[in-house]
Amino acid sequence: LTNMPIQLTVALGVYSLVVPTYERRASGDDTTNPLLRFAEYGITGMASLQGRLVLLANEYVCMSGSDKPLRWFRSTVSSVLASDPIEVAGTPSVSSPYEYGVQFNKDLVLFARTHQGIVPASGVITPSNAVVGVATGYTFQTSCSPVVTGRTVFFPAPRSQGYSGVWEMVPSQYTDAQLQADDVTSHIPRYIFGDVRFLAASTTTNVVVAGTGVQNELIVHEYLWTGAEKAHAAWHRWTFAHPVLGAYFVGDRLVLLFGVAGQMVLASVDLREGA
Repeated sequence: LTNMPIQLTVALGVYSLVVPTYERRASGDDTTNPLLRFAEYGITGMASLQGRLVLLANEYVCMSGSDKPLRWFRSTVSSVLASDPIEVAGTPSVSSPYEYGVQFNKDLVLFARTHQGIVPASGVITPSNAVVGVATGYTFQTSCSPVVTGRTVFFPAPRSQGYSGVWEMVPSQYTDAQLQADDVTSHIPRYIFGDVRFLAASTTTNVVVAGTGVQNELIVHEYLWTGAEKAHAAWHRWTFAHPVLGAYFVGDRLVLLFGVAGQMVLASVDLREGA
């Protein structure tokens, strides 16, 4: 296999980008042990599920061998093992490819521009039980990845006149492996200008931040769940002297990446103590 994803490794505190050697076909041929569809269509997205590297190729979901991210061929052609790579296809009639995948509520949720798919994973996923289906039909803005906050998934969506919105997806309380979403910015339709460049969510604090088309600003969403009801939701805007290139959370601390005079500068905000 060539032209495959490269690998980021760390050893003794040193990070390196390497080109790994993917396993060769150990048995069979192009007929009995064929290449998976990403080799034909190209890779449109990446994810992971239950120790498997997931490569998305249009409507196809391709998974590596179990705990073997470099294995993409079956180990034997005489039988299909539970640890073998997996390939499943969604609905081919939809036109937009899957580009992102996030693990949420035990399942793998896939995002395309016009719809969302789901790979149910209530048990150990194997070649014999893996399926993928279209779960919802919400419009998705592919400029950044969705983020999981624990009980919900936030994802961006386009809005008219050059603005964007943010939607919040929750699992259905009535049916397993079903999802539903609401526009949590419907009351502020002209608050987020341009495409959402990035989203970041804290796993310890009820805060989500978004980078917008205005380079020097950050949109902050704070919320509070009480049981199954969202009791509090607030949106506000932070403005900085320099462009915000990205953000991520380390516990309660928000780390911001600024572009200053051609260099990357990191700054942090402790959300418990304030700015």
